[in-house]
Amino acid sequence: MAYLWYDGKTYENQKLRVHILDRVSGGDAFVSGIIYALMAGGLPCAEVTFRTQAAKESIRLMAEEYPDMLVGAGTVLTTTQVDEAMEAGAKFIVSPGFDPEIVDYCQEKGIEIFPGCVSPSEVAQAVKKGLKVVKFFPAEQAGGSWMVKRDLVKVGDFDKIEQLTKEAKKLAQGIR
Repeated sequence: MAYLWYDGKTYENQKLRVHILDRVSGGDAFVSGIIYALMAGGLPCAEVTFRTQAAKESIRLMAEEYPDMLVGAGTVLTTTQVDEAMEAGAKFIVSPGFDPEIVDYCQEKGIEIFPGCVSPSEVAQAVKKGLKVVKFFPAEQAGGSWMVKRDLVKVGDFDKIEQLTKEAKKLAQGIR
């Protein structure tokens, strides 16, 4: 799970929890099930990692079926992947580290970019580029995601994912 502050037009000044959909596969119904569970659980934001061939199509499906969801592309390593993600309907890009080439490319095109940062040096680079948002990465260093476990996704237990999403949202609201 990543925590982002997003100053965009859709979710102005809201603290958002972003669920990372890693290595998405399984077809349209499967992706729709995960997204429905996240939305029903109160989490309108997801990052689809570009680690499989299904990433671009998953982003496209999510953007079309759930236009109110803030859908982005993660593990973006090249400018070609940036273009593919945006063409599919991604509203933001996440890179696994601070990559000046990716950051510059996104900024030149007016694309929201959230580089993964774990060190003060990476955060300082992001600040120098004018970025106000970074992704704490890797989140596993702080406990990772307990909300959507791989075994639940694998068996398609979307009701349990929805329940855990609601619990996570309630917990996050209590922290504020």
